Amino acid sequence: VNGQASLLGGTGDKYNASLSLNRHRGPANWSLSYDRQDEEYRNRTRTRQTALGPAGLTETRQNGTGLERNFSHSVRLGLDYELTKEQSLSLNISPTLQGETDRSTQLLTTNRPGAAPVQQTGVQQLDVDVRVLENSASYRRTWEKQPGRELTATGVAVLVGADVPVTQTLNDGPLLGWRQRMDVNLDLYMGQVDYTHPLAAGKGKLETGLRVQRQGSRGVADLLTQLPDAPGEFRRDPARSLSYDFREVVPAAYATLQRTWPSGWQT
Repeated sequence: VNGQASLLGGTGDKYNASLSLNRHRGPANWSLSYDRQDEEYRNRTRTRQTALGPAGLTETRQNGTGLERNFSHSVRLGLDYELTKEQSLSLNISPTLQGETDRSTQLLTTNRPGAAPVQQTGVQQLDVDVRVLENSASYRRTWEKQPGRELTATGVAVLVGADVPVTQTLNDGPLLGWRQRMDVNLDLYMGQVDYTHPLAAGKGKLETGLRVQRQGSRGVADLLTQLPDAPGEFRRDPARSLSYDFREVVPAAYATLQRTWPSGWQT
């Protein structure tokens, strides 16, 4: 068993870690890796604007603070197996978790001539949760007595799920806040077979292949509003919400022939 581990740290709560292991025993070669990322960003903003109107000078100040965090976990497990001298098999599984949280606060202060200052506080929250699962398998067959003859088959499956809720609230005004909820699910399946057959006396080769890919995507994007007559409750707005379901199947095939003629021409 051999492996490698690393840890990288930076300023502002930023860390990256990785671990990889490998083991070879007999016809099997195992590999395992893990990657971790965790980063935080803090921000602070200040703006000041003045406008001169008929009633006098109006001043607007905006102060904001925010905290953003991005993190991920990724694991990859692989197996390369030599069935015979002419056949091999490869398997890979890789789950990944990704997330992002964002919290920001904005304080808006408006000063008008002859009026008391008006303040309004806005808060925005973002939570992103993404889950990815990648699986792949491949098979390879060669013929020792026929150099150049080869058969390969590959299968891939990718599953993705994501939740993205966003909430923004205000402490005053006719619209106290809104919330957006997005749920996305994606699945991708692909299968491919390729075959190469050399012609006699090394005069060329025949290549053929078949590929089928199926992709599906479904999800919702809802907008919910919070009104003064229902404090703390968000209502779905049908006019600004939607759902979808998409399916696609793409087949493909090919065949090519390469041949060298006695005159030296190639086709």
